[in-house]
Amino acid sequence: GSRRSIERSKWTGEVKSFVSTQDGLPSAHVLVPQSKGLWDAGSLDKMLDYVLETNPTIDVNRIYCVGYSMGGKGTWEWALTSPNRFAAIIPKAFIPDVSKLKGMVELPIWAMVGTRDSKPRSEGIPAMKKALQELGSKVVKITVFEGANHATAAGRSKQLEGVYEWLFSHRLPRSNGEDR
Repeated sequence: GSRRSIERSKWTGEVKSFVSTQDGLPSAHVLVPQSKGLWDAGSLDKMLDYVLETNPTIDVNRIYCVGYSMGGKGTWEWALTSPNRFAAIIPKAFIPDVSKLKGMVELPIWAMVGTRDSKPRSEGIPAMKKALQELGSKVVKITVFEGANHATAAGRSKQLEGVYEWLFSHRLPRSNGEDR
């Protein structure tokens, strides 16, 4: 995102759940990049390279990217540029660029959007799924929240069961796009 300080971000419910194993989720290193404008995938790659270099215990086969709205767009743009970097992604409520999908066919993607979000999002995300499936993807899925707008879809996405189990079930290297 862009409006939240790093200090405040580390205590949001989703981030907080990973710094403790109390919810049964695995412990994870969490990186929360911020942007005041467009996402620069090259800068994000450099940042992640630095984090991995200085934290050798991080499993490079289990790098995931999740984001909502502007963060969903950042997730999508980064994965378009570096699809083999991630074990899986969850972009939510974003406007997908579908011009460069070939490299993303084997990347497990779970996208989410509300039916009352803007047309570029609510129609673009299902079109993205269809385009990926036409290229042969068997690991793209979407959840469309009936009646949810851009703001209310955020809450609905946090209540969806099985999201993090699905995310953590994936790892690199992928084999023929098969879901694990």
